[in-house]
Amino acid sequence: MNNNVIFVLLISLVLLPLYASTTARLGGWIPNSNIKDPHVVHIGEFAVSEYNKQTKSGLKFDSVVSGESQVVSGFNYRLVVAADDSGTSKN
Repeated sequence: MNNNVIFVLLISLVLLPLYASTTARLGGWIPNSNIKDPHVVHIGEFAVSEYNKQTKSGLKFDSVVSGESQVVSGFNYRLVVAADDSGTSKN
């Protein structure tokens, strides 16, 4: 009986940090290390396109500068993108 209790305690001590690190990631923002990923670039292009539609601007997507992702019931992305506005008039 004593060996069973020690075994359960050891397993708990080993598994608890693994569980804690997994739950900390769920819902939290994680830096995106691969900003050249085609999926991430496509999201950046889409964001600039939608911005242009809503503001009647003429920005042209250049690149994703940095980003973070969040795991929820899917993925959320928070990106910093570079865009060129040389074709628009400046006031």
